[in-house]
Amino acid sequence: MSYRFRDSGKGDIRIRRSTRSIKGAYLDMLGEMAEDDITVSSLTDRAGVNRKTFYLHYKNKAALRDEIADDMIRTLDDDFTGDMESDILTLYEFLDTDDEGCRKLLGAPEYRDFRDRLYGGIFRHGAFGEIAETSKYPSLTVGYLYSVVGIYDRYMEQNPARKNLKKLAKSASQLVLRGLSGGGIA
Repeated sequence: MSYRFRDSGKGDIRIRRSTRSIKGAYLDMLGEMAEDDITVSSLTDRAGVNRKTFYLHYKNKAALRDEIADDMIRTLDDDFTGDMESDILTLYEFLDTDDEGCRKLLGAPEYRDFRDRLYGGIFRHGAFGEIAETSKYPSLTVGYLYSVVGIYDRYMEQNPARKNLKKLAKSASQLVLRGLSGGGIA
């Protein structure tokens, strides 16, 4: 798998190539097996690097997941426009992945820390960040914005064909904006 998220863009090209290979191999393997079955040795074999290279960049698999979350945040931040409806659509299209490893990170209960890091980062950017920054109650506002993800999750449970994300994003943005201003949170 080619790694589709934007890394920091800093550092030597060989280092970036190695870390992207490790992250891509991790997501591939996570889509195929349980996390506990992914060893650093099997991961580095799949990535085409040695164990020393892994430990040069990551303390453990949790640190690797943190970097993947940061790359996802960077990717979304680059794509956000500052318009609530557009940013929600961008988020929904991002969440609507066919990559099994990503789906596991975004949905399986054992990866709650990953999602908290990801969503906490996302909600500091784009239209989400603008609302949180101008709110009298930023932590409450961020909690409210989590409902955007809940709307998507519930919709996907009921509509596995994944139709009409644009309409869903429009409805979610109206609900968020009306709810925030109507509830005195904004």
